Amino acid sequence: MVVLVYDVTKPHTFDWCRSEATQLAGWGVKKIIFAGNKSDGDTEIDLIDANEWFEENSVRNFFVCATNNVGTQELFIEIDRVDDMGGGSLYTLDCLQGMSSEHAR
Repeated sequence: MVVLVYDVTKPHTFDWCRSEATQLAGWGVKKIIFAGNKSDGDTEIDLIDANEWFEENSVRNFFVCATNNVGTQELFIEIDRVDDMGGGSLYTLDCLQGMSSEHAR
């Protein structure tokens, strides 16, 4: 499973995550979740385009605000639910920094 985190106030981070998700899907990754951080601010991404892309690619998206703990519980419940279905490791790609890390589960 891969969780891609983007900043809803910076459209280029969302574009980068979409590109990474497409590449990951090409490698056979089936469990991809997006997390749009800073959702307590003004959203700069095109939500109609984003929602169409999520639907077309069967990707779950969660709008979260880590600072105010908004939506984070729902995100972690979904991660746990998906992980229970398939096991394995959880990978996160921080599209805000372009760095990746692995968290053993």
